[in-house]
This record gives sequence, C-alpha cells and structure tokens, in this order.
Amino acid sequence: MGRKKITNLFPDYIRTGKADLEVLSQLVLSAKGERSMNDFANECGVNTSTISRIINMKNTTACSDEVLVAISKAADPNSGVTLEKLLAANGMVKLVPAGTEGAVVSPSQIVFGLADIAEEQNIEPDSNSSNTFLRNAAKTLTGYMLEQNYRETLQNAFLMNGYFVELVSYENMIWPRTKHYMADFAIRTNALLEEGIDTWLFECKSYTAGIGRGTISKMNQLFAMAYMESPREHGIKVSVVVNHVAMIEQAREYYAGCRIRDYFSFILIDPVNRCVKDEFCIPRIDGTEKSVFKVQDGR
Repeated sequence: MGRKKITNLFPDYIRTGKADLEVLSQLVLSAKGERSMNDFANECGVNTSTISRIINMKNTTACSDEVLVAISKAADPNSGVTLEKLLAANGMVKLVPAGTEGAVVSPSQIVFGLADIAEEQNIEPDSNSSNTFLRNAAKTLTGYMLEQNYRETLQNAFLMNGYFVELVSYENMIWPRTKHYMADFAIRTNALLEEGIDTWLFECKSYTAGIGRGTISKMNQLFAMAYMESPREHGIKVSVVVNHVAMIEQAREYYAGCRIRDYFSFILIDPVNRCVKDEFCIPRIDGTEKSVFKVQDGR
C-alpha cells in the first residue's frame, strides 16, 4: 500500500503556537449542537473517538487539517463555529499583507505581538534564559515571512512575464562542490535559457537602519565564491532581493564600474503590492546583462 500524500490544505496559514485544547473543545462542542457524539462524527466522516478526544481534551498534538474542515462543514448553523475559529484554536494564523482589508492578522502583528509579550513580562535578552524563545521566535518568524513574501512575489513575476517556474529542493540550493553557500530559496525557470541559465538562487535582505546593512558585503561574499567556482558554468544566476529603493540604488552606485563573467543582480520588490519594481544586473564583460522583468524605471 502506497504512502498517503501529505497535502497542505492551508498554505496561507502558519502555525504560531500550540493548540488551545480548551477553546477547541468548546468550539467542537458548540458545532455538535444537539446531536449525539456518534451522529456528529458520522456527519463529519470521522470516528466517534476522534470527536470525543477533542471535546475531552485528550489530544497531545494539534488536530489534522482534514478533521477541522470536516467539523466546520458539519457544524450546527446556529453555533457560530467557523473554519477560521477552529484554525485559530488549533494554533494557526493567516498570513496576509499588512493593511489588507478584512485581514485576520498581518505578519507584523504576529511578530510585534511576540515582542510585546516579551516586553510586558520584562524579559531581558539573556542568552541563558529559557524565556529568550519569544525573541528568537519573533526573529525566526520575521525571516520566514520575508522569505515567503519574496518567493511568492518573484514566482508571480516570472509567471506574469510568461516564464515557466519550479521551486528547487533544498539540496539543490547549495552551490556545487564548494558547498559554502545555500540560498534562501531557488527557482528553476526558462527565463534565461538562451544564456545557459536554468537555475536562479535568491538571497533575501530587508531594509534596516543604515540602509542595506550587509547587502553589499553579501554580494562581495558571493563574488569571492564565484572566483573559486563560477555559478555560470553550472547554469546558475544569483540575485540579492531587497525591499527598499535606497538599497538597490546603493548597489547600483557601488557596482557601476564592475565588469563580471557571471550573472549577478539586485532585485527590488514591493512587499505590500507584491511586484518587482526594479532589477539592477551587475554589468558583464560582454555587455549582455539584462532584466527579464518588465519594470518601469522610476529613477
């Protein structure tokens, strides 16, 4: 018998904590209404024991997505129980661009919410304290959302420009042989096939105090690795993705006089509207550098 394929039913949601078993129990009890446990379980298409364990708070892990969907569909119409409420009780929140009308929660609210908890509890940034998990969680979540936002924006940009895209597995994000570098994410595309490029690696950077702290140094690090082993020879292009115009203008000025053999660039995205605003391709020795994105140069 083959393995069951694991499917993510809610790609726009992220788990931010453990399930609230008490809230989940109350929601499922309300969803059941006047029906017996057996009747409700049958309507949900699950075993009676599954419903019983949720109501009696016997589960040690979060409920499966499929069970929550089934419960929401079979819920008593007068109960007020919705899939969104069930997901929230299960430790899930929806990721949407900040400022979106009708948003359940924005990424910034999640991150700053964790930070606020740390502040309210007067948690000092003590590396030996177990409470530092709050600050570390905020940092990790920020990085995750940044990468997800950039990845989805670039995927859409490729598709809207008529190119094929395929996400690359983690083992193929590593620079061949040297194995000194792993990209934040990678896309396989036909956008640069004429130049012999089929894989595009991306490094994510965000605007901070001091403009693009680490942005130029990261590209210089990539240059050094390219000197040891050319990514072009492996069909690879590498881009540093940024989210503030000051960062790409800084790079454009810094690398204006460069002439290189490989394919490197800086890509500016609008993280709110999720579109590519600009791409600065570092000049190549043969003058063939060009952007595959249809962008309006607002400089």
